[in-house]
Amino acid sequence: MPLRPLLLLLVALCGGCTKGERPAPPSSAGTTFTKRAPSVGDKHEKTSELTLRASLETEVAGKSAETELVTHERSRRTEEVLAVADGSVTKTRVTLEVEDGAGPVTSRTYDVEGGGVDPVTAALPVAPLAPGQKVDALERAIADQMKGLEVANVEVTFEGAKGDDGAFAIAIKVGKMEGPVAMTMDLKGKLYVSTKTGWPASMHLEGPVTATSADPTMKVRGAGTVTMHVEDR
Repeated sequence: MPLRPLLLLLVALCGGCTKGERPAPPSSAGTTFTKRAPSVGDKHEKTSELTLRASLETEVAGKSAETELVTHERSRRTEEVLAVADGSVTKTRVTLEVEDGAGPVTSRTYDVEGGGVDPVTAALPVAPLAPGQKVDALERAIADQMKGLEVANVEVTFEGAKGDDGAFAIAIKVGKMEGPVAMTMDLKGKLYVSTKTGWPASMHLEGPVTATSADPTMKVRGAGTVTMHVEDR
């Protein structure tokens, strides 16, 4: 049950709106995020880890089997800005190392044309955020990054300033098909964004995962936990 697409997606996340942010409680203090434009030579190193532990029961043609699944994947992605135009990145050099425990560490370096502005940074409002405020633009930015997955019930709530970072509580339900097996993850956690640059600093998500079969000839029952963590330096 490969999880590499989810791992790479997590790295990318910590990576014009039609609806404004929902009204904040009137008595709450606000936190303003300064958005620093990228510059040529900027470097970011994003490290991420994904761990899945689950028990699976399968039954095919009357034969049943039980499996204990433990998957741990980690990656390190280094990005160097090579070109910028009008405040947006137009060319980036990426070095990606991935380790899935099943073989040697894979590494490759390549240049990416385009890139624009980090979607989390772009989604931050100009107006101050108050504790308890829901942030619709961030909800859409996170959902839009999860291409190839079924995303539902995304909620992003600003909790307040924590040192030089702003803390956001995240709740999201993610579904993914792995062959005939349907995986559902109900994730909750925190996203920290620098108030001085508007850049994502870290994200941690965890929660239960369930597995069922979409194939009527095969029965699958599975339950476990998944943990995802990203640091951006």
